[in-house]
Amino acid sequence: MSPLIGRLVTLTTSLAAAVLVCVPATTAVARSTGETPTTAGTIPVAAPGAEAADVAPVQVAGRCGTRLGVSQLVTDRRGVSTATWGCAQRIYAARTDPDGGWRPAVSIGTGLEPRAVVDRKGRVTVLYRRLQGNGIESRRWAAGAWQRPVDLTWQTGADVVFVQWYSIATNARGDTVAVWTQNDGEVLSGPTPRMVAAFRPFDGPWTPTVRIAPRGYADGALVDAAGRVVVVPELYRRTATGRWRHPVVPPMEGRFGGAAVDPAGDLLVSRMPSGGSGAVLAYEKPYGEPWHPGVQVGTTGAPIGQARTVLGASGRAAVSYPAGGSARVAVRPAGAAWAPPVQVSASGVRAGAIRLVAGPAGALVVSWTQGDDYVERQLWVSSLPAGGDWTPPIQVTGARWRHVDHTSTSFRPDGSVVAAWTGKVAGRPGWRFATRVVTAPAG
Repeated sequence: MSPLIGRLVTLTTSLAAAVLVCVPATTAVARSTGETPTTAGTIPVAAPGAEAADVAPVQVAGRCGTRLGVSQLVTDRRGVSTATWGCAQRIYAARTDPDGGWRPAVSIGTGLEPRAVVDRKGRVTVLYRRLQGNGIESRRWAAGAWQRPVDLTWQTGADVVFVQWYSIATNARGDTVAVWTQNDGEVLSGPTPRMVAAFRPFDGPWTPTVRIAPRGYADGALVDAAGRVVVVPELYRRTATGRWRHPVVPPMEGRFGGAAVDPAGDLLVSRMPSGGSGAVLAYEKPYGEPWHPGVQVGTTGAPIGQARTVLGASGRAAVSYPAGGSARVAVRPAGAAWAPPVQVSASGVRAGAIRLVAGPAGALVVSWTQGDDYVERQLWVSSLPAGGDWTPPIQVTGARWRHVDHTSTSFRPDGSVVAAWTGKVAGRPGWRFATRVVTAPAG
């Protein structure tokens, strides 16, 4: 597959046609294996009226008179999506019918910044901080209803604690881990923040919260099919028997970008440039084997930004990153070497908030915001079907949307993508949590 670089789709008002603007492709990045860079040819121009992705109407899952807080969307194997968001110090959740229509939102707690995960049984677990960060709670959708909240706060005897840097992860069968940093006293007071975690097996309740490190911050957590946990970036691990340990990890160049684990426990860690280097690197560790040497999968001069990483059950791996104001993705097919990166957005669009998600049979979707003006930036997506090529980039939000933020995507069982975001509509009061379904053309 030739790298598809510099493509841009402009959707008409009716979304019935698309115009593909053609620019020359840039030179692909050489890998550290010594492979010679290749130059892609000119991208062909789609004829007027060529088939575009099917973009459904925008649906609003929830509203807030004040600015919406952190929000997220997850979708289960039946196609039911759950949206969670914060508004006026309350946590709200809304769910769809299998056909995609949103049901009324309900309040599920008092707190801030919810995060959510879903397992293959459709159980949704939400993690959120209490007000002022004074503790942390979880609530789960199961058996057709929201279950009672569970207090996960690490009990130290202090009257006031502060929780920050928290995340939640699950595997398909429902083993779930919550990781966060907690200190006694209010923010920036008390002893050094400690890294703590709680684990919930797929067939039982939350186990007691434990300290896993005397200090430090977690950027996220991963859970493989056996329930083994990896906390990044320091790679603390929880074994299948419940023991936490911190194995020795070989030195890695650059700064942490992202990480992923597959069901077998194979690890993939991406590293962004630091110290003058422009290399985006990928380090892999098959379960039970030593770490492999780092491989350069791209080049960037971006001083900030993450390298989002996925490693699916199909064996396909991918890393997304910003470069030259664009969004790029490098993919490694199962059992093969890393292919040259593909630029999935137009050039020089100040692509930000680049997010990468894996779907059925190795499908991928990357989303990003673009635009020079923070207030008027818009959400775009491109998807890679299993066995296909990257779709031309598709604008999800229209020109009337403002302050587009908290973007997320998830796959439905039919391979279509649900894109979600928060923002305002020009000329209308309040803030909205909105979604839109994008279906790539067949073939």
